[in-house]
Amino acid sequence: MGKFTLFQVIVMGIFGTFAVIGLILFATYSAKSKTNDMGRVIIWGTIDQNIMNKFLQKLRNDDLRYKKVLYKQYADYLFNDKVTDALAAGEGPDIIILKNEDLLKYKNKIYPISYETFSRRDFRDRFIDGAEIFMGKDAILAIPFAVDPMVLYYNRDIFADNMVVKPPKLWKEIPGLSAKMTVRDKANNIQTATIALGTYKNVTNAYAILSMLNMQVNSNITMYNPDNGDLKPGFYGSGLDNSVKAVKFYTAFANPVSNVYTWNRAMPESLEFFVQDRLAMYLGFVSDLPKILKKNPHLNFDVAEVPQVDRSDPSQQTRTYGRFWAFAITKASQNKRGAYNFTLNMLQPKYAKMLADMLKITYVQRGLLADYPDDPLKAVFRNSAIIAHTFITPSMKKTDDTLATMVANIISGQDLVSAAVSRAGMTILNIIDDYYSGS
Repeated sequence: MGKFTLFQVIVMGIFGTFAVIGLILFATYSAKSKTNDMGRVIIWGTIDQNIMNKFLQKLRNDDLRYKKVLYKQYADYLFNDKVTDALAAGEGPDIIILKNEDLLKYKNKIYPISYETFSRRDFRDRFIDGAEIFMGKDAILAIPFAVDPMVLYYNRDIFADNMVVKPPKLWKEIPGLSAKMTVRDKANNIQTATIALGTYKNVTNAYAILSMLNMQVNSNITMYNPDNGDLKPGFYGSGLDNSVKAVKFYTAFANPVSNVYTWNRAMPESLEFFVQDRLAMYLGFVSDLPKILKKNPHLNFDVAEVPQVDRSDPSQQTRTYGRFWAFAITKASQNKRGAYNFTLNMLQPKYAKMLADMLKITYVQRGLLADYPDDPLKAVFRNSAIIAHTFITPSMKKTDDTLATMVANIISGQDLVSAAVSRAGMTILNIIDDYYSGS
């Protein structure tokens, strides 16, 4: 190596000095950035205040940037009015916590996340298929953080009394179980029921069960295409015949002359009948588990994946219904930068896992579902999350009322199944058309 000239030595000394200064500045900036908060970020939702406060405190313990992130809980029946009024006044939250069922209700109030920031490919690689409900035509509407899938709770004592060792894997097994398990008194009143299907008002989660049955036969209450944002009714057009089959199966369980008759409108709500030790199988969400344990800690029950259709028809699908939860940034947010940073930070698996665990529901990220848990119960929840899908509607109340009317007309004999399903499809089509026309 040759000798350096005086000029080279001076230049190298100057650059060396700048390098040291740069390292000092970088270190100072990095130290500051770790303690630099996101500003005041207000989150509103219906999730329990204590759970969210504990979650946010854990975030603050992990990273001081979350020190001004605050949460406020509203009751379900108040939430919509509170959000609508606050956002209209230019106040309100920076982020709202949404269920998929309410997504379209708030779509025009949401500040979407561009696909340039979070691409379609990245979204689909990170989340399970059912989460695509939050993908819009041009941007992501909300960031999902958990899913609450539907599972089958079954009474071990009733199964054992009838010499049945396993829960059904296919719907076609249930008629035989109904003949065994349903117990009636001398007046033909049902004392022990096999499964709560057939009616609507007293079947807990009836809308979700009907959606699940339809999804399994390649239909749904509504059909959403995340690639172009199109929303169509499922009880309509090419999906009508499959929907008729699903609804016919559902309503048969409330028909007194059917060989699967096991439920009627005079029965208590199905969740209550299950915890009373009088219902063999209850279709409920993962989040129902703590409720069941609290209502009857001595109930001898277990959990399995929901039954599926016989896959002899390749168009049929392995599905359960899932309720998806997500963070959505509001257009009226006074701190979109902070809200944006918080929302994207919730993509970190450790935070998504933490919140889902605290809510006692299931993960929505593929990475968190990749490992098969040793706990049999968690394995059921994991498998159910992977096959969880859902639907969106402009008005959950109107859609719920439409389904209730459809079922009531069928079991009362007022309508044939095909006519009732077709009429429900037309009503849902009108609900969608009214939404897009702005009426």
